[in-house]
Amino acid sequence: FYSEFALSRATKIVSRNFNPVVLPLGFNPEKFKNSLLKKDKSKIKVGYFGRFENVQKGYLEFIKAVNYLGEEFKNKNNVEYYLYGRGSVNSYIDLDLFNEPEFLEGKELYQAYSEMDIVVMPSKYEPFGLTGLEAMASGCLLLATTGVGMDVYMNPGKNCLAIPQDYKGISEVLKNAILNIDNYESLRRTALDDVQDFTWEKCARAHFYFYSQISQ
Repeated sequence: FYSEFALSRATKIVSRNFNPVVLPLGFNPEKFKNSLLKKDKSKIKVGYFGRFENVQKGYLEFIKAVNYLGEEFKNKNNVEYYLYGRGSVNSYIDLDLFNEPEFLEGKELYQAYSEMDIVVMPSKYEPFGLTGLEAMASGCLLLATTGVGMDVYMNPGKNCLAIPQDYKGISEVLKNAILNIDNYESLRRTALDDVQDFTWEKCARAHFYFYSQISQ
């Protein structure tokens, strides 16, 4: 397993007669541009990165939260909202306040992260959640739900902000983050430091040790 959350979920549906092992996951933070001080100060960019096929990702609540804040708030505070992910959003969902949803990979994805000020990760279920690490590595202020896999690296009030799962609660935290974005620079800097612990080297070493023990 890659988080205590994933382990606890598994023990509820699988026979308890097994030996659980929680291993660290990793990524390459160097691929992400930690452009904390290079972001466009004339506007605030808020984004969701994930999939649109799975409602457990919570993107519908994020969309509702943005629509709840409304167009006047968006225009008054020079906010731009983005949706990035695989799949498509149903045509009946109101996306008037958003830029056209896109699916990005590679350099285009890294560039999109680097341009974001705030990344919202409203997952209701997430065994680990690499998206949060990628956002933090890009100098973004992460807004994410607690009690799921992101707890591995989340420290609300220190390197991110916690959000509830309902859209009105999300809108309140998001509004505060937008209006006070400059006050959260210390959280974003701490996040940049914290993600350095989640390297591929650490991940690979742990897996190598685990499987070498099994082979013996």
